[in-house]
Amino acid sequence: MVSLNATLILQVIQLVVLIFILNRIMFRPILKLVTERDSFLDNTKLNVRNMESEIQRLKDVFLSEETAMKEKASRQGRDMKDAAIVEMRRLIEESTESAAAIKSEAMQKAQEQFERARPLLDKEVGVLADAIVNRVIGRRIEA
Repeated sequence: MVSLNATLILQVIQLVVLIFILNRIMFRPILKLVTERDSFLDNTKLNVRNMESEIQRLKDVFLSEETAMKEKASRQGRDMKDAAIVEMRRLIEESTESAAAIKSEAMQKAQEQFERARPLLDKEVGVLADAIVNRVIGRRIEA
């Protein structure tokens, strides 16, 4: 049977003192570290969530700006193509007009040369005709 004596009371007092000392030296600092770690992890998780939302926001901004830039580049490309077509048509028109002017000038010069050469050719035609007839017929034809 269990007897109650002074050693039991002394052991209980020692146990209470030990628990008090362990609580002060070991349990409180460990609980404080665990609480600090949990608080640090919660803050870190919150920061990660904030950063993820910021990343998503920046991604959305980037995608919208990328889309806007693609549309702007496409618009500028079309504008440049249209400007090139207008310039090409203008150059073709100028070339056509220049070619027509050169052709007209060449035709005028050819006509002038023809007009200057015609009297000479008329004389030569007569001489050549007489020479051909003379060779073919063998005699000269008098007109």
